[in-house]
Amino acid sequence: MKKVFLFGLLLFSLTYFGMAKTESMTIFYIIFGIYGVYMAATEGIAKAWITNLAKKEDTGTAVGLFVSLQSISLMIASTAAGLIWSIYGASTAFFLTATVSLIVFLYMIVFVRKPILSRQ
Repeated sequence: MKKVFLFGLLLFSLTYFGMAKTESMTIFYIIFGIYGVYMAATEGIAKAWITNLAKKEDTGTAVGLFVSLQSISLMIASTAAGLIWSIYGASTAFFLTATVSLIVFLYMIVFVRKPILSRQ
């Protein structure tokens, strides 16, 4: 699951770098299509990964907490990206988002090795 999630995260970074640099709407639409592969590679996998890490009796709580924290983080990130887009432009917003996701990708490669919890 980690490999598929990391593949999706790398695709996310690459598509956002591409969106930051392209000036062609055709290329932008192609890159946006690739973005769908990112969604497919990360959305379900993240929840499945959480399910495998949580104790059986805590699965619902773990997934609920994950989705709650994900939603709050998405709201904060979207607000920040919108402000950056308004002040500095779309390319800067895409580039910054791609850079942060690449940092997360590298962090996960180096530091995410063993599950914190084990399913019992």
